[in-house]
Amino acid sequence: EAVRALELGADALTLYPAVAYSPEWIADVRAIIPQAPLLPIGGITVAAAPDWVDAGAVAVGMGSALTDGDRATVTKRLTDLLDRLSASLS
Repeated sequence: EAVRALELGADALTLYPAVAYSPEWIADVRAIIPQAPLLPIGGITVAAAPDWVDAGAVAVGMGSALTDGDRATVTKRLTDLLDRLSASLS
């Protein structure tokens, strides 16, 4: 299915709900289809996002885990996310 989607021109493949899988699933799929740009969404938390990216996800989709709350809360959460991603890429 993934290979066929790529053959038909898909820019990325979503994994939904990601919470039903693990970052290791991304790594396993990328081991056999390294060209697959995988985008997990659904249940990704700020704390877990770097694990998904480290496993090979091209990005992660985050909804309420990132955007719930007032502006100050969301800004703090976004800063935390960016710090965690930066640290994992170092």
